[in-house]
Amino acid sequence: MSPNGPSDGGLVVLAGSHKHHKQHFDQIGGFRPEQDQGAEENGYDYTAQDVAFYHAQGCKEVKICAKAGDLILWDSRTIHWNASPVGEQIRFISYHDALPCRPNGSVDPANRLRPFTEPEETPTVMRLVGVRG
Repeated sequence: MSPNGPSDGGLVVLAGSHKHHKQHFDQIGGFRPEQDQGAEENGYDYTAQDVAFYHAQGCKEVKICAKAGDLILWDSRTIHWNASPVGEQIRFISYHDALPCRPNGSVDPANRLRPFTEPEETPTVMRLVGVRG
């Protein structure tokens, strides 16, 4: 809902990593429960050695840049994370309505209807979401 450039924070992907998970986890002896962030966070803490494996397979870190109104779709099996902003642009996004699931197919208990921190309802934000004053 706002422009998102290289210094604005937001989505970063390790391009192509989803194609190498089986090989990676076979090499390290499987999924490591101690690296799982748990049901509340829905994440996995890859180590520097894990990332080095994916880099060796040719995967590159790509910061996704977009214009206001762009739709970003990606295979969520791809290793991805949120980069912190180093610029001044406010990040404002909307996610789709699909329910996130755990590896066993159950609905992720971290699924929530409201954000951790409610956004400030400024005139600019309200205009971007279609509310006219």
